[in-house]
Amino acid sequence: MTVQEQIKMDMVNAMKSKDAMKTSLLRVVISEFNRIGKVVSDEIAIKEIRRLCENAKIMKNDYEIEVLETYLPTMLNEDEIK
Repeated sequence: MTVQEQIKMDMVNAMKSKDAMKTSLLRVVISEFNRIGKVVSDEIAIKEIRRLCENAKIMKNDYEIEVLETYLPTMLNEDEIK
């Protein structure tokens, strides 16, 4: 499953559970994907999510950061790199 498909599925689940904040955020993410193209690769999707996450950090919006980071790959810490 691609990142784009996962976000769409999570948006539907958020709508079903009446989580308005998550639904709204995921709609923004999907609209950014659609701005780029109907279907985007995982690489482009992750790049766009990182950009949105950086904007959320600037705005100090912890909820958006938390949700968006679930779609980003985990980064290796210094010990794991060694």
